[in-house]
Amino acid sequence: MIVALVLVSAAPAVARECETAIEGGGCELAGSRWVATVPFGVGQFQNGDDRLGAFLLITETVLLGASVTFWVLHEDIARVEHVRADDVDQVRRREEQYRWGNRVALALFGGTVLAGIIEAQLSLGAVDATMVAGPTSAHLSLRY
Repeated sequence: MIVALVLVSAAPAVARECETAIEGGGCELAGSRWVATVPFGVGQFQNGDDRLGAFLLITETVLLGASVTFWVLHEDIARVEHVRADDVDQVRRREEQYRWGNRVALALFGGTVLAGIIEAQLSLGAVDATMVAGPTSAHLSLRY
């Protein structure tokens, strides 16, 4: 008698495919909640939403790059030791602009990452537990 217990974290269509595949001898884990927490659209790619995954990958990369760029510019201008008296106000304004640019880009990056993780978790679907026992293929399914 063959007994298999398979946990499937997937959308309902994938779960149905997995249930039919298990009758033939096995089923693989279709999705992971851990993978769905990785930023840069990884969870969307796992869920099969390639367009949203690509959008998040590009958006988060640009926002993180902008944040790092503003930080480098801010640090560079903060190290300036000799500034002409006429340029002090301009240098201070520029330093403040770089600091705010870094903050805004980092906040947008964090918000985009959080939204992507929430979307990936919600799109992952219900967790199914399917048990197939013996040659009669009795099924017990739990959904939570």
